[in-house]
Amino acid sequence: MPRLTAYPGGVGSVDRQAAATTPVDLREARLAVTAVFFVNGALVASWAPYIPRIKSDLGLSTSSLGVVLLAMAVGAVSVMPAAGVMVERYGARRVLALAVGISYVALPFTLLAPSALALAGVLAVMGAASGVTDVAMNANGAAVEHGYGRPVLSSLHGLWSVGGFVAAGTTALVTALGVPAELHLVVAAIVFGLLGLAACTRLMPAAERPGDRPAGWSRPTRLVLGLALISLAVFLAEGAINDWGPLYLRSSLDESATVAAAGYAVFVGSMAIMRLTGDRLTARAGRVPVVRFGALLAGIALAAALILGQPTATFIAFALTGLGLANVFPLVVSAAGRTGSPALAIATVSTGGYAGILIGPPVIGFAADLFSLPIALGFVVGLCALIAALAGLVRGGRARGAGT
Repeated sequence: MPRLTAYPGGVGSVDRQAAATTPVDLREARLAVTAVFFVNGALVASWAPYIPRIKSDLGLSTSSLGVVLLAMAVGAVSVMPAAGVMVERYGARRVLALAVGISYVALPFTLLAPSALALAGVLAVMGAASGVTDVAMNANGAAVEHGYGRPVLSSLHGLWSVGGFVAAGTTALVTALGVPAELHLVVAAIVFGLLGLAACTRLMPAAERPGDRPAGWSRPTRLVLGLALISLAVFLAEGAINDWGPLYLRSSLDESATVAAAGYAVFVGSMAIMRLTGDRLTARAGRVPVVRFGALLAGIALAAALILGQPTATFIAFALTGLGLANVFPLVVSAAGRTGSPALAIATVSTGGYAGILIGPPVIGFAADLFSLPIALGFVVGLCALIAALAGLVRGGRARGAGT
């Protein structure tokens, strides 16, 4: 059973040569960070199915609801740069325990908020806690990956998707059984929250920081900024398919709501499957080819579907786009984790990704109003080309295990 006695640049370390950890079972550390990914994925999926009820209870228009829901992404983006400093200074264990605790304490209040402003406040707090969790769990996952000496981050992100699937399925089940929504979210907060907190106690401990090297913000390198650009592009592309793909099937191709929902499921499902198998693919093919050819596959498939304008072609394109883009962000995080300040670099690329979530919907919506939705979705093809062009950056600072 593999054991780790030291890992250069482990979470909580600036000086990679001096970094050392308490001996820890890597398999146990991987299980622990996997559990954190799982509960983070379950967070939004636990309450998102109740959005129609929330809209009705608060008397919100569609546009007002959209503005309120943006509060979560704004909260996440606003804290991510600071999250990197927190992880570097205090380590992932403390930071994750605090963030997971706050996010799940806030969860039931999504249904209890008495007004749109109060709901926006709850979502901002939850988004901030989730954003810190995102940075810290990816930083810890990158350290575990370094200890293994082979790719593991894609499978961790796959378990994030599994967490969302389990939580969404549970929400559907309890709704069908007539369980009060408030009771469901309280139980979900207790179960998932306690699981996350228990996992935090078994994470890989932070390496000790030399006393003359205090944690603090540092200017991102060109490599990190390039990785952040890839992150922004892939999140914007994923968000465009998530938000506008079903509408494209429904309005542009005149399909039913059921078919539109199925198209979304195909895209999300293909991403989850590829992430669960992505580590093995990366180990065999190399990081750069997985990103480059995956992005090219996604772009070509989507371009062909938009030209053909047929439902079958669109379903195939959504599946291939999900497969092609699934491993891009995990490999970007892995590359950031092999830089001089892993937590700070991961915070930067995560901020880039969430910025893509923020700007994506209005950009696609504006282009759709100005031209048409098919032409607006063609913007995703350009993003895939950009990702392919920048794929060489995922080699990162120090590749181990997988080829380049």
